[in-house]
Amino acid sequence: MKSITTVVSAFFLTAFLAGCGHTIIGSAGVESPDMKYKMHVEAHGKSVHAYTDYTVKKVGMAIVDRSTHTNSTVFSGWAILQAADLSWKCTWVDTSTVRIDFFEQKGAPETAVTRGYLLIRADSITKQFQVAEHSNNIKLKHRNYFF
Repeated sequence: MKSITTVVSAFFLTAFLAGCGHTIIGSAGVESPDMKYKMHVEAHGKSVHAYTDYTVKKVGMAIVDRSTHTNSTVFSGWAILQAADLSWKCTWVDTSTVRIDFFEQKGAPETAVTRGYLLIRADSITKQFQVAEHSNNIKLKHRNYFF
């Protein structure tokens, strides 16, 4: 009887651990033209699904001020969108504005499907980075949570 309990316990433990995993895709970051800031993006896939499945993806973003010795974070936030095999491209428009274009990679680069964009800009008075514009299909979240 003890061996059956051990086997059942091992089965449930394996199922639990396998069910909690999700794919995380990140980038090395993109530096601003003046090399003062660096934009980092990381996408989390839905648990128990392949990253290439069409599911909800949670995308974490952070801008780090590299001019300080502590590399302080001057912007962080989360965006939620639905896509399969989500990719992105960060482009610094100028030293205080970055655009992130999200797309699905479907084979060759020319077959990519656009899924939305975010424009993050430093306020001219406070110098604080904030989302200035985004496409309607992206939901913004101000707190961390897990699926």
